Amino acid sequence: MLRGKHLDKDDCKSTEKLLAGPLKDNVVFYQPLGKDQDLIIVLQTECMRKDLQDHGSNIVFFDATHCVNQYSFPLFTLLVRDDHGHGVPVAYIITSSETQETLTLALQRLRPLFPKPPRCFMVDKDMSEINALNDVFPESDVLLCWYHVLQAVVRWLMKSDSGVSGPQNSSIRKEIIDYFKKMKACPMKADFDRVAKKFLKEFSHYKELCNYFQRYWEPISHRWADYGRCYNHGNSETNNLIERFFHRLKYQFLSGIRNRRLDDLLDVLLCKTETYFQVIKHLQSAGRMANCVAMKLEETFNKATRMMEKGWIDHITRESLEIYVYNVPSEQDSSLSYRTCPAECFCSCPVGLKGEECKHLVLLDILKDKDDAFPELALQLEAHARAVQDKGHFSVCSEVKMEIDVESLCGRGTYHTDLETYSCTCCTFSYHGICPCLILAQQLFGMTINEKNLLFCESI
Repeated sequence: MLRGKHLDKDDCKSTEKLLAGPLKDNVVFYQPLGKDQDLIIVLQTECMRKDLQDHGSNIVFFDATHCVNQYSFPLFTLLVRDDHGHGVPVAYIITSSETQETLTLALQRLRPLFPKPPRCFMVDKDMSEINALNDVFPESDVLLCWYHVLQAVVRWLMKSDSGVSGPQNSSIRKEIIDYFKKMKACPMKADFDRVAKKFLKEFSHYKELCNYFQRYWEPISHRWADYGRCYNHGNSETNNLIERFFHRLKYQFLSGIRNRRLDDLLDVLLCKTETYFQVIKHLQSAGRMANCVAMKLEETFNKATRMMEKGWIDHITRESLEIYVYNVPSEQDSSLSYRTCPAECFCSCPVGLKGEECKHLVLLDILKDKDDAFPELALQLEAHARAVQDKGHFSVCSEVKMEIDVESLCGRGTYHTDLETYSCTCCTFSYHGICPCLILAQQLFGMTINEKNLLFCESI
């Protein structure tokens, strides 16, 4: 007697029948388990593909979970953050191993389904995942979940060979963690280097600690410190969205049963889970679920509006006639002003330094409809591009591939611009899809907007 939706008593045969029959439209790639090859099942429904297209341009979360089938095969999930701030899965990968080669093959089959490479992925500190993502998506950053960074550091500090284990060293461990938090908060590479140097000097008598930091964390600081994520990444610092999905999958959709047949897992992923997220979307569209993203944007807009109503326009000064960089006085400290540049989505306030749209940037956007001193963003972008060219703050990397490096006029570092794929690593592009760097590249290579659009369409 066959149970439920089992197509065969044998799980392997039933799974193959499912993938070749009822679920075939959702199968991106299937490689059966063999003597010389790993099992690989890559799944994506039409709704998941649309979610990837709608929400996968800035950040995609990637992680694996276990204990969801009787063979201990890991389930890898790619997940995005929707307009309401909820995590939505956009692809599943089931494999019989977690090697870099297996993950690379699976991701290679998924890559054509991305409308464009995401600005970044967020993962735990799993080198197989990181290396596979770097191989398949070299254009994308791979960021580390801050929670797992702290967790790894705390666990290492508790080991006897760390030199700071035991209850007698609890205060020292706290100081070390506080230093890691300071390094995490550094908005510029120079700031990180300064704090890291101070950290190594202060704990120089703990050789194991210094070696641990210099070997495992300092070389990849761009993956976990704020200076490496100063662009639109959904204000996400952890993989909590995907961890929350895994919890729901295991204890709601799988009812806490760990030794599921593989065909059961497939049915849950593509039917039960899919239905749940469709219900969530209907509730969102009906206004029956709170939109935390919209609420945060509204809060920022209200703060900017309040500043405008208090006459802040009379206190804002323009720093230069060449580019549109403004000094916006602080609302809390009248002696303090923040350097703000809409063309680079830059502000020197604590929020703006993290690559987020702060109230000062929003205020300048509101004022463009109130005063000629604050022109439309398009004019500011063109002026910024001219200034970069006039100052020589760029270099051509490849004329054939139409790639340039552009030095920030706000001291934020160097951006890489690729006209062939119409992409840029700057903060402005991550918010607006256009930036001074791309405008400059178009001028350097003599390409019009229409020619750029044709080239980009051909590339995808």
